[in-house]
Amino acid sequence: MTTTTMTTRTLHVALLICDIPLPTIVSQYGDYTKLFTNLLTKAAKTHSPPIDLHIESFNVLEGVYPNDPSVFNGYILTGSKFSAYDTLPWISHLKDFIKTLDAQTNAKIIGVCFGHQVIVEALGGRVIKNPAGWEIGWTNVNVNDCGAACLNTTKQSMRIQQMHQDHVTVLPSHFETIMSTPKCPIQATISGNRYLTIQGHPEFTPGVVKEIVKARKASGVFSEEVANAVLEKVDNPVDDDWFAGKMIGFLCGTVGKE
Repeated sequence: MTTTTMTTRTLHVALLICDIPLPTIVSQYGDYTKLFTNLLTKAAKTHSPPIDLHIESFNVLEGVYPNDPSVFNGYILTGSKFSAYDTLPWISHLKDFIKTLDAQTNAKIIGVCFGHQVIVEALGGRVIKNPAGWEIGWTNVNVNDCGAACLNTTKQSMRIQQMHQDHVTVLPSHFETIMSTPKCPIQATISGNRYLTIQGHPEFTPGVVKEIVKARKASGVFSEEVANAVLEKVDNPVDDDWFAGKMIGFLCGTVGKE
C-alpha cells in the first residue's frame, strides 16, 4: 500500500496595522493582529497542502516597517478610521512603501477596507467620500464573472460585514473589479497574482460591528434609525471563512478549487 503525505508549506505574512480598534473591541475580541490571525489560521490549516502561517505585525501608524521587505511572502493592510486621501505623513509613507513593494518585490499584497483604498491610491487610482453615504454591517456583495474566474468559484455573491463611507471610484490601469454592491460598485479588485483588495471586513465578527455601531451612535455619527437597521441584520450568516480560504490561496500563489 502506498501512503501519500502532504508537505506543509510555510507562509510569512506581514500585517501592516493602519489603526487601533476601540478599547472595548480590543478587550473583548482582540486587536487587528488577533482578528486577522483568528480569520486566517483555520483557512491555513485546512488548505491543501496545510500552511504553517506566521503573521508578524507592523504598526505603520508609528512608522514601523519591516527592515527587509523581501523576507515576506505576502502583506495584508488593515482597515482604518482614516481616509486614504488624507495628507497625513504616515499615509504618505505607507503609499511610498506600497510603491516600493510593487517595484522591488514579488510579494502578494491584500488590502482590507482602508487597505483596499490606500493600495488603489498609491498605484494611481482614486478614493473619495461616497455621496451615497455609509455602507455598514451585513451586506450581500455581487461576484461578477471576472471575480468568479479569478477566485475559481461558482459563487455569484458573498456576505460580509461593512464599515466605510469612502469608496474607490477609479482603479489603477492594471486592476479589475471583481465584486460590487449598488452603493459601492468597486467592492473588490484583483491585479494578476500580486493584488487582491476588498472593501468589506472579513475579519470583523458581529460583536466587533456591534461595538463600532454602539460607539458611533453615542457620538452622533450614526442615527438611532441607522444603528437599529444595522443591528437587525448583523448576526446574519457571512462568508468570512470562504473568503479567508481565498486569501490564503492568493498568498500561496493559487486560488484552489472549491
